[in-house]
Amino acid sequence: MAPAQATLVKPSAQASVLVKARRLLETAESKTGVTPVAKRVECPRNTRRDAAWPAPGGRVLLSPGELARRIAPQLAPGTVAEVTGSLSALWEVAAVALGPEDWAAIAALPKAGLLAAAEAGLPLSRAVVVPDLGPEPLRVVAGLVDAYGLVVAGPLGLSAGDRRRVEARLRFTGGRLVTAGRWAGAGVVVQVDRTRVAALGENQGLARDLLLECEPRFKGGFEGRRS
Repeated sequence: MAPAQATLVKPSAQASVLVKARRLLETAESKTGVTPVAKRVECPRNTRRDAAWPAPGGRVLLSPGELARRIAPQLAPGTVAEVTGSLSALWEVAAVALGPEDWAAIAALPKAGLLAAAEAGLPLSRAVVVPDLGPEPLRVVAGLVDAYGLVVAGPLGLSAGDRRRVEARLRFTGGRLVTAGRWAGAGVVVQVDRTRVAALGENQGLARDLLLECEPRFKGGFEGRRS
């Protein structure tokens, strides 16, 4: 069965996207009467029973799905996650960051494979795609953050001041941003340096899984982060 299709938003329709974003925000606020509040979460700790998970500054070799599941507790509302070096890891982290009833906006990723996103568990039936942010990326990103629970983005090229404005919007709305671009001050950083393919056994030559060699880092260290 083919995966559900994401909604494609062309650059010429960006104004209507912002209008829809504001309307969705107003509707959500009127229904709930409150603004989502980030909760404190605990980070996985390095123990003898979980020796694969490193101390701060350590490296791991995990599948994209396992990596995403391990960092999921750090993806509290209002979090920015920087995932570089692997689109597979990006989609897996995005899938665990999306709330059960939230919609996702996929922005500035014109060449990203949506089939891979669907296979990672990101429901395309609850996703819109904005391949080009146009000449005012901050306005578009801010509108998407206001309207959608999750924004998955490529490199945005925002200034330090603009990034702080986006972070403020995320804290206000309780949304999450997962980006394939560098983001100074991100709460979660996953830098994938190499990928490997695990085989079923020696000399069998059959691929079983993709493994990522990476270094996960969390703002505030391994004692958890407070909102």
